[in-house]
Amino acid sequence: MAAQTILFADYGKHAKPKRLYLDSSFAVAILVYELNKTTTTPGILQPSHLASYQFYQALIADGVDLTGSVLTYTELLQYYCYIYPGGMFDLAKQYCKTTGAKGANRQERYKIFARDTAACDAAWRKIAYRVAATEHFFATHNILLRYPLPSPLLTNHTKNIVEYASILKDAYFAIEASDSLHLSLAHYLDSDAIVTLDSGFLTADSFKIYFTN
Repeated sequence: MAAQTILFADYGKHAKPKRLYLDSSFAVAILVYELNKTTTTPGILQPSHLASYQFYQALIADGVDLTGSVLTYTELLQYYCYIYPGGMFDLAKQYCKTTGAKGANRQERYKIFARDTAACDAAWRKIAYRVAATEHFFATHNILLRYPLPSPLLTNHTKNIVEYASILKDAYFAIEASDSLHLSLAHYLDSDAIVTLDSGFLTADSFKIYFTN
């Protein structure tokens, strides 16, 4: 079985969603496009970045309710602060190269870097603006972060969300653990569909997925 997949290019051929849940991969693509849309350096922008931004513009023009969650926010924040060029993983790599320290991967290199508190903190201060910029991104792009819901009177829905995410992860081998949580959150937030650039989502039947060309 497979999800009902609608390509960005075919958006106009289908009924428009009322509420669309954003996987972080789509948010990342929009961010990367926004940061590099004026660059002439080859290899930075990919076709998926432009396609995602154009699709985003179509959604905004149609007044689609764009919804995310704390997970969408956290994963975009992690990408921008650590993975995006000039982020902490790049700075850790430079540090290890300069000091001769050895790390097998970026996580190990970052842990080595973090042990030098002064150097790591100084590096972080240069890019700490990315935290506020991430929050600003959601606010200025009309993406509402609806979960968790801001009410202490609500019963704890987290257990139900996690249970459904576990069922989804058990059922679909191609989706990663965080992806199953995105799917569960989208279902909980009563979203009509999910937009993503991650092909793993396409294996989850009973979901409608908007996907890049």
